[in-house]
Amino acid sequence: MTQYRNTVPENSFDLHADYGNMDYDVRNTYVAYLNYTVPQFAGPHWLSAGWQLNSLMTFRTGTPYTVYTGTDTSGTGEGEDRVDMNGPLVEGSRTITNHSGVLSWFTNGPNNNSTFSAPVNAYGTMRRNALYGPGYRDVDLSVFKDGHITERVSAQFRVEMFNLFNTINLAPPDNYLSDGTGAFGTITSTIGYYNGAPGIGPGEPFNTQLALKIIF
Repeated sequence: MTQYRNTVPENSFDLHADYGNMDYDVRNTYVAYLNYTVPQFAGPHWLSAGWQLNSLMTFRTGTPYTVYTGTDTSGTGEGEDRVDMNGPLVEGSRTITNHSGVLSWFTNGPNNNSTFSAPVNAYGTMRRNALYGPGYRDVDLSVFKDGHITERVSAQFRVEMFNLFNTINLAPPDNYLSDGTGAFGTITSTIGYYNGAPGIGPGEPFNTQLALKIIF
């Protein structure tokens, strides 16, 4: 199964060749929501009551992806040509970077032609969605303070902190062999930027939001 519209198989006469992991095949996921109402402590009621702590934690492994040739090696014009995978691949480093902010996801070579190659006038042998991209780790924390303005009107002040530990959550790697050295197998953005929400999307750098909510 795929999340994309208008996706066609690599070879319409051999649908079995497109059997593989579905696009949403996340093997391990842990999500927890914590809520704690702080007991009233000594001091004025307007200051000592109505506090609440909340936290949302999300940890999951990566989603699968396919490596494409980026050229019409099959001669079908469908744009679904997969590579030949010639050997094992080491992936998953978060530490191999250079000064331009590029990370090499394939730790045994950013343009790993020893592992990947483009077939000639043929379909590739790589299975669909055979590889997995970076995982995701995020902890959010919020502090709420409730207080009454009148008998029927109350106010809630909120401090909401996203990605509390400023964890880097990476986008999938460049998966087109034709992009060549310096691009293929590299990651140049975070998952929030990749999904069209730079700076404020899920897993983006630590940021804080303040809000005042009037309830009546």
